[in-house]
Amino acid sequence: MDGPGRDGAAAAGGSEDAAVSMQNVSKSFQIMHEKRDSIFEYLASLFRPKSFAEVNQVLDDVSFSVKKGEMFGILGLNGSGKSTLLKIIAHVYSPDAGRVVTRGKINDCAWAHWAQNSENSQGTR
Repeated sequence: MDGPGRDGAAAAGGSEDAAVSMQNVSKSFQIMHEKRDSIFEYLASLFRPKSFAEVNQVLDDVSFSVKKGEMFGILGLNGSGKSTLLKIIAHVYSPDAGRVVTRGKINDCAWAHWAQNSENSQGTR
């Protein structure tokens, strides 16, 4: 076994020929609304009631599989979870719930995402 989530799609209930299998994957992030600019503010906050944290549910019960040799695309509005989904497939982030199984190389997927984003952010020259 190569590591968590890389032990074959059959173990996750997916097809043996699946390159990527996601089942019931969810991911959320906490956004803190209290800013601390100094050590004093940080220490003072230890004695105050806990600040409010907003929960941003990025992915909610996502399931799909991609067979070896298939191509797929991820489309969505800004902030819809495309980058988070790719980072979970690449095992950069761990899902809060569900299971992700990858078979074979996944570096190309992460590299293509990075290249596309850096290309767009540089603008035209």
